[in-house]
Amino acid sequence: MNAGPLALDAPAATTDVSGEPPAISIRLVSGEPTRTEARLELSLPEASAGQRLEAAVFDLAGRRVRTLQLDAKRALSWDLRDDAGAPVRSGVYFVNVRVAGRSLTRRISVMR
Repeated sequence: MNAGPLALDAPAATTDVSGEPPAISIRLVSGEPTRTEARLELSLPEASAGQRLEAAVFDLAGRRVRTLQLDAKRALSWDLRDDAGAPVRSGVYFVNVRVAGRSLTRRISVMR
């Protein structure tokens, strides 16, 4: 199931798909390209406290590959597997985070 349009031309830095200054940010802390795990730290505004956060990984075709869960440290971790547990192929993927009516996408390169 596709969660909506993504900014597929997003550079390595975060890009707010609404065109407004980002209220949230995503930082890849595991290095790129990643080979074993993608670890991302989120910066969220105070106003998003208690709001539902949705995070998912998409492939270049816009297909949802994996749904991610936020941990207690406001970070996301992706083991480079799809929702069925199968390893993803080398390529470019996009992590999309939605919270408090905002959406932000971060590109991740996977190298096997």
